[in-house]
Amino acid sequence: MNTLEGRNIKPAERFAAALLAGLFAIPKEVIRESIYTSTFSN
Repeated sequence: MNTLEGRNIKPAERFAAALLAGLFAIPKEVIRESIYTSTFSN
């Protein structure tokens, strides 16, 4: 039983998760900005 290995987050997995979070955070900001500008420019 390796419960300790399953519980620990490997550095590579943490990096991948951070990378994915960053990739999803950028479009969210861009979409929010475009919605904001398009709503108030009309």
